[in-house]
Amino acid sequence: MEPDSRNTRESVLRTRQLLTAEKIDRITLVTHASHMRRATLVFERAGFSVTKAPKGFSPGNKPRDLGDFLPSAEGLGQSRIFFHELFGLGWYHLRLAGLRD
Repeated sequence: MEPDSRNTRESVLRTRQLLTAEKIDRITLVTHASHMRRATLVFERAGFSVTKAPKGFSPGNKPRDLGDFLPSAEGLGQSRIFFHELFGLGWYHLRLAGLRD
């Protein structure tokens, strides 16, 4: 476990430092389900073989009613998470494009 990073990139760099000495390149990646796609991309690009272990899934299928289609604080929060991950994934794709072998 690497608890000191502030973002996914730092986590990859610090994890790589910790595990290189032990010659470990297979990891179980535990992160929120909404971050898994981006985190997997970055860890795999760093040379890790990743087994995904997502946690913290958003609420699933619930009965729909008219209130579900009105603006809410919960909806705004979920939108923020969605756009954060969308832009983060795009950013990492751009950054990693220049690092291809």
